[in-house]
Amino acid sequence: MSKRLQVVIDERELDEIRGLAQRERLTAADWVRRALDEAKRRRSSGDAAEKAKDILLQTQGLSARDSLHMAVMQRRRVADIITFD
Repeated sequence: MSKRLQVVIDERELDEIRGLAQRERLTAADWVRRALDEAKRRRSSGDAAEKAKDILLQTQGLSARDSLHMAVMQRRRVADIITFD
């Protein structure tokens, strides 16, 4: 279910957001949603080494190298890979 979030900002900042959104052919609301998604992604991605450690501890039989690869893939939202090894 969607919920509405009201954010109070000054007029100058709103004009700036509208300008940025217009350059990307987005509404101001869509631009803000994308900015929030990006901020969440950056914050949740954290350090790749720490994420690799978590993956390694949770996955039996996985090498440290492969867990690091998985952490980087998750951070960059890579869903599929093609490998030659």
